[in-house]
Amino acid sequence: MAKKYTVDDGYSISDLFHYGIDHLYSSGSLFKLDAHTYDSAGYLSHLGIELLLKGWHLYQFNFFENEHNLIALYKKLNEQIEGFELNNESLDILNMLNNFYELRYPKNHNPVETGTDDWIKIESIVNTLWEEMPPELLGELDKMDVTRKGGRILMRKKID
Repeated sequence: MAKKYTVDDGYSISDLFHYGIDHLYSSGSLFKLDAHTYDSAGYLSHLGIELLLKGWHLYQFNFFENEHNLIALYKKLNEQIEGFELNNESLDILNMLNNFYELRYPKNHNPVETGTDDWIKIESIVNTLWEEMPPELLGELDKMDVTRKGGRILMRKKID
């Protein structure tokens, strides 16, 4: 049985969203650089979407599991939420992103490919997820403070 994580373990929807959004922001920046950064961009894209879905799980079920498969995370929501069904294009994007989990390590047999054209698809699935989320769940975004994250204060040191 998969481990379950809850608010009692220190997790919050707004924190999961904050980390997910920041990973996606970083991913978008890396896709704009060059081929040296595409693997990292793809992996961070997977992680960002995973955290958005896990934030939704925490809202919907009061827990999220130690699951990294984006399709499995989606299916659990799909089974529970009436009328929430992604179209084939969105499911194809989630499948693509599932493969990006493998970009963590070199994989010479059956390598995973990624490139700049993937970012458009990633933006599309992010927008689709935002559109499908209940308004009260989206309200968690208002709790985010970009200068505070994970119990830390984020600062940029002034350089003389």
